[in-house]
Amino acid sequence: MRLLTVPAVSLLLAVALIGCGDTSQPGARSGPVSQSDPSTRVDPQIFSDVAAGAFPIPGGSQLQTIRVMLASIGLPNVACGGENFRDLSDTSFRFDQARYADLDLITEKGLTEPGMAQPTRADEACRARKTPSYSQWHMLGAAWRDATLAAANASRVVATHARTAQCLQRASGLRVDAGDPTASYLAAVDYALSALKSAEVSSSSERKFSAAFAHCTRSYFAALGAQLKPAKQRLVERNKELLERYAAELAALGYVPYVAVEP
Repeated sequence: MRLLTVPAVSLLLAVALIGCGDTSQPGARSGPVSQSDPSTRVDPQIFSDVAAGAFPIPGGSQLQTIRVMLASIGLPNVACGGENFRDLSDTSFRFDQARYADLDLITEKGLTEPGMAQPTRADEACRARKTPSYSQWHMLGAAWRDATLAAANASRVVATHARTAQCLQRASGLRVDAGDPTASYLAAVDYALSALKSAEVSSSSERKFSAAFAHCTRSYFAALGAQLKPAKQRLVERNKELLERYAAELAALGYVPYVAVEP
């Protein structure tokens, strides 16, 4: 069992990217786009989802991140004669919960859920033609990894480490490294669960570990999110044209944006 201490969904998308052949720099234009081009006038909700996919942050926007990443594989696949994911609202494909956790989702469903089957990939060249901006959009992740590393090392975030680690250790009984409490905790949970033989005990332990994570890490993710939000705003503005272009491509394939459900 893996609790996604690394961006596993990013690796999933990399499989879809192989063979697309576009290695342009992030934000570079693949062709002239007029400011009056109707394709650039996209639904702001779709634009928001596409930005969340490129630049994930902790919290509820993870539901947008997951949805647009699944759609980035599923919709071109359908357009090329293949199959979509069964449910684009499925939340089993979590994205790096050590850095971008949705604690409300974890409280509700735990650190992991049963995985959803992945569709067989259709022809790579065809998929690349359906979303020609995909590879450039995907490459924005490199800049975001740098921004996340800088944010995670900011003094206000580091100041939460000791208390977060102490809380996690006390609530779970696992050893947690105060240098990186969230990542080390998830690794410790993976190890602890892998050693359990009984499914019933494993399920009970996972609920305990999930509750501890959701309770103990709120200050950490609040501090990290506060550092990431202005970085995200800058990168969204810098790459606005690319984000709009990719949003328009998904919209043309029938993408329906994430809509928050009021409690």
